[in-house]
Amino acid sequence: MVTDSWVLLTQRNLLQSRYLTNGGVAAKNLNLTVIYTVGIQISRCALPFATYQLFTNGILVLTGPLPFKKESFMIIDDDVGIREIFQTIKTVAVVGCSPNAGPKNYVPSYVKEEGYRIIPVNPLYDEVLGEKCYPSLKDIPEKVDMVECFRPSGDIPLIAEDAIAIGARVLWMQQGIINDEAAKRASEAGLKVVMDRCPCAEIPRLIPGREMSWRDFKAKFNPKTNG
Repeated sequence: MVTDSWVLLTQRNLLQSRYLTNGGVAAKNLNLTVIYTVGIQISRCALPFATYQLFTNGILVLTGPLPFKKESFMIIDDDVGIREIFQTIKTVAVVGCSPNAGPKNYVPSYVKEEGYRIIPVNPLYDEVLGEKCYPSLKDIPEKVDMVECFRPSGDIPLIAEDAIAIGARVLWMQQGIINDEAAKRASEAGLKVVMDRCPCAEIPRLIPGREMSWRDFKAKFNPKTNG
């Protein structure tokens, strides 16, 4: 057990946290609707293992026993970490990739257009986006840097196990997908983990020279964003 304090300051659409322990201070940006404490997601309305006090000036102080070891998690939720992922990966296996209109198609299409090698993973298809489609991650015969997940949250733990087994370096859960169990397992195995984010937003926002890439992609390919 570790007993420390979190100080969280609300700033428009971001929640900025400073983790205070042993006189040291570290800061990172957090999603406004949830609080990520070293990779453990805690609802702002239900803090099961910490006492808290919310002041009128927007400062939320959490104290109490935190049942985890800080060093055992590699949840990436800051701009520097996410930028580094896109600057170092080359091959992305997309679990749930689909030829049908919607995010499962246009998101990997955009990532491919940005120069990354896309490997579709879906047992229903033989080919997606002009690439051979594999029934599972373990069927892919080449090195995979990142596994991007377009599956329900409940399916992520098994995908995480396969990502670990094939030696992937990053487990990325698409926007709207969060699974703390899978995140903990993957990060403890040495993978970087990103939850509830979309490359279509992060690449233009974080990669120099790509600020207009999503707009240009939409103008060129006119992806249907519904479904």
